[in-house]
Amino acid sequence: MTKYIRNILCVVCGLIFIVPTMQSKEANKKIGICLSGGGAIGFAHLGVLQALEENNIKPQYVSGSSMGALIGTLYAAGYSPSEIMVLVEQKQMYKITNFVSTPKSRKGLSSMKNVQKIMLKYIPHNNFEMLHKKLYLCVANLTTGRYEIISSGKQLSEYVCASAAIPIVFEPQEINGNQYADGGLLNNLPAEPLRQICDIVIGVDVLEYPKNKKISDKMELLNMSILVNNAESNLRRKEICDYYISCNGASKYTLIDYKNYKELYKIGYDRTIEYIKQHPEIKDLAEY
Repeated sequence: MTKYIRNILCVVCGLIFIVPTMQSKEANKKIGICLSGGGAIGFAHLGVLQALEENNIKPQYVSGSSMGALIGTLYAAGYSPSEIMVLVEQKQMYKITNFVSTPKSRKGLSSMKNVQKIMLKYIPHNNFEMLHKKLYLCVANLTTGRYEIISSGKQLSEYVCASAAIPIVFEPQEINGNQYADGGLLNNLPAEPLRQICDIVIGVDVLEYPKNKKISDKMELLNMSILVNNAESNLRRKEICDYYISCNGASKYTLIDYKNYKELYKIGYDRTIEYIKQHPEIKDLAEY
């Protein structure tokens, strides 16, 4: 009887040490999240991040292109998804007129001056190294014809603007003698840097190519051209991700439908809740 009790105690003691170790192993995993480009459709990212946070899944590493870069930067700076939504409403970032400013050249309809002002106001240090989370921004270098991943230095706002500079809509950004434009042109889902350092990579794709959609004007043609290129780019990088959240339904909106930010937020949130239900193992990534 004494031997039996002793064996039971050994098992219990073993579990006491093993369970915390297992939890610690999961909790200590490096989790990265990659936010795709998509113009205004990128507001869906906020809903995705909110749903993940409600399930206590908080990535420590962030990468992004275009709108994913802008939202990802604010998130990496320590702003929660709900705080970013408040910022969107307070600064009326859902009004495209608030993004528009007189361009310095004829290379775009607008400069990125107003966007940069917002970034500098809410991230005044303008420094990659001072962010709360490690950040990787994708930009398209028009001078070399290659995409670049930027993750260090004191030109944070400049590279955010470069990554979000949709061709024709915004003029290219000149940084250190190079011309840069929307990172989504060459890599709309820049998961590569996360794959190199993270145990788990979550990819978030807000784009799906809207088939059989009629093209009625020049802006619609531009929108569709970018969508088809970006959708293909995202699919090529899907295999890099351990989890791939697709915001189906968001692409019924256009790249400049900023006024529909609430609807896009809801799509991102709902699709993520659905994804978590379909992939319950993702909850193992929750912080303990």
